[in-house]
Amino acid sequence: MKDTGKSILTSLYRAFSWITGFRRPRFVFIIGHMRSGSSLLSHLLLSNAEIMGLGESNAIYSQQIDLWRLVMKAQWQQRHFSSTARYLDQINHNEKTPQTPLLQKNNVQLICLIREPAHATASIIKLAQDYYTPWTQEQAEAYLSQRYEGILQLAQSLPKDRVIWVEYEKLTRQSEETLARLSDFLTLNTPLSPEYETHSFSGKHGDPSDNLKSGQINRQAIKKELPPVGGACQKAYGRCIELARSGGKSSAT
Repeated sequence: MKDTGKSILTSLYRAFSWITGFRRPRFVFIIGHMRSGSSLLSHLLLSNAEIMGLGESNAIYSQQIDLWRLVMKAQWQQRHFSSTARYLDQINHNEKTPQTPLLQKNNVQLICLIREPAHATASIIKLAQDYYTPWTQEQAEAYLSQRYEGILQLAQSLPKDRVIWVEYEKLTRQSEETLARLSDFLTLNTPLSPEYETHSFSGKHGDPSDNLKSGQINRQAIKKELPPVGGACQKAYGRCIELARSGGKSSAT
């Protein structure tokens, strides 16, 4: 039954491609963590006409057909058929991160997005308290440590020219420079803007708070004093930062 479903979807995709003159699609994955600003970055990217997506889909990408599903869902739900678009998803959990062989295809690009652990941990705890089951400091740090390591290992396994690192602090405080780097990396004809549109999935897929309603990057720095983060979490973040700031070359093992 599964093979039959796959065969039908493949046939539909090929027919769709032939009818629309669809070229080989390109895919962009934001590989971040909870409270890294992935929903913000997703909205910034999706406000560019050359990029399509549905926010954080929570899909599992393990084979080519899963990429096709992203294309078809984005095209169908947005009622917009493009032969040149890049297709975007944001992924914040190790168990949902695509398999490395799939990401090694030359039509896939990764944006590795990280936030320093003290503010990320505090934000995760507040999010869980406001919307989900409360997390302790230890739970938040354990999740972040594992996710930092997962992002690091994935970035190290791929060619450097298909991975770009973005730090949340630079995205929010040095927006123009960071967005210019991303525009170049994605070879966009129209540069990214610090202002963005909201969508029907805003607040539903990804960040459930009201943070995205402003339509622009919030540049206000958080001055709140935060509890210190444990050594394992800080070290994992440090290894990511080392790779991010060294052009993809790291002594981390």
